Amino acid sequence: MVATADGPASEYAVKTAMVYKITKFVSWPESAFDPEDAPLKICVAKGGSFARHMKSLEGRKVGSHPIEIVTFKEAGAVSQQCQVLVISRKESKQAEQLLLAVDARPVLTIGDSDGFAEQGWIIGLEIRQSHVSFAINVDASHDVGMDINTQLLQLAKIIEKGGV
Repeated sequence: MVATADGPASEYAVKTAMVYKITKFVSWPESAFDPEDAPLKICVAKGGSFARHMKSLEGRKVGSHPIEIVTFKEAGAVSQQCQVLVISRKESKQAEQLLLAVDARPVLTIGDSDGFAEQGWIIGLEIRQSHVSFAINVDASHDVGMDINTQLLQLAKIIEKGGV
């Protein structure tokens, strides 16, 4: 699942495709969806690096859940209904506020700032030698009641509370 970050696709188009593929390997607790076929809501900062590309995911499905993109301008406006929160380097200054906005809820947090997973978030996208790879903080996912499929874990750099 390592994708090339150069070539015809932009960096954020590739990262958006990875976000979509990653969500297929995540299990949320039943309480995250009411009703059980409710949309999978992906929150992304309005005008952020991911926003334009994330719109391409609308209407696709993850399991029985159609994807819906929800944009926000400030951390305080992050919807209580989001199951995925995507944060680009551009929004990293408000990352702590965003983490507090979704604290203890089953929200898959994905970002591309340096050390994202090491800082307590769930998945960090990284560019290494022109390829997008990812790190997963397994403890952070378990803390909010989410399970990540072992197939995905085998492709990732695993981060634990004590570091790598």
